Parts: sequence; C-alpha cells; structure tokens
Amino acid sequence: MGGIDPATALFAVKTGIGLIQQRQQARAQNAAAAAVAQSQTQQIRRAQEIRERQRREQLRRALASQRASFGAQGIGRGGSADAVLKGLSDETERRIGDERGLNDLRIGDINFGLERRRRRNLLELSSARNRAAFNLLGKGLQSFSLLER
Repeated sequence: MGGIDPATALFAVKTGIGLIQQRQQARAQNAAAAAVAQSQTQQIRRAQEIRERQRREQLRRALASQRASFGAQGIGRGGSADAVLKGLSDETERRIGDERGLNDLRIGDINFGLERRRRRNLLELSSARNRAAFNLLGKGLQSFSLLER
C-alpha cells in the first residue's frame, strides 16, 4: 500500500532536473553579468588612469610655461609666483579627485546592479523550488487519495 506511483516519481524526477537546469542557468547568467561588470569597471578605471596622466602632463606644461612667463617678466620664485603655480596644481588635483568620485559612483552603480540581479536570480530560483515542492506534494496527495479508494 505504501510507495509512490510511477507518475508521481516521474514528475519528481522531471521537477528535479528542471530545478538543476534553472540553477545552472542562474549561475551562468550571474557569471556573465559579473564578467560584464568587471569589464565595465576596468574600462572606467583605465580611462581614469589615462585622463589623470593627460591632466598631469598638461599641468607640467602649464607650470613650465608659467615659470617661463614669470622669468621673462623678471618675477622670481616666491610670493605670488608660487601661489599661482600652487593654484594650478591644486585645480588639477581637484579635477582629478572629482573625476575619481564620479567614477567611484559609476562603479558602485554597476556593482549595485550586479548584486540586484544576483538576488533576483536567487529569489526566482527559490520561488521555483517552492512551487516545485508544492506541486510534488499535490501530486503525492493525489496519488495517495487514489490508492485509498
């Protein structure tokens, strides 16, 4: 009298296989999304490095030009000349810092989207497992009631 009828057993096997496939698909989607996020992050960081190097090279040229201009005017080091040069340097560093801050926000948004996707996949997989368990329970109850008749 005890036991599982073949239809219920087949349903359980199919359900298990479906869940395994869904888990594998979710893992593959998560891995692909992580790879895209990593690539985007690397592109942002690389572009940032290039722009910082360009800004610092531009600053070096501006400082050299300004020093030459001061020298041509007979203005030596110290006082206002140093203040002007320091102002150019400070402005460049502020711009670099601002860009880093924006890039950090962009990368944070990328990582947030990745985490949101991972959680959604996990939630969908969990929901599928729960539905499968209830369907299997329902099938088992149906076969149990048929055996009692």
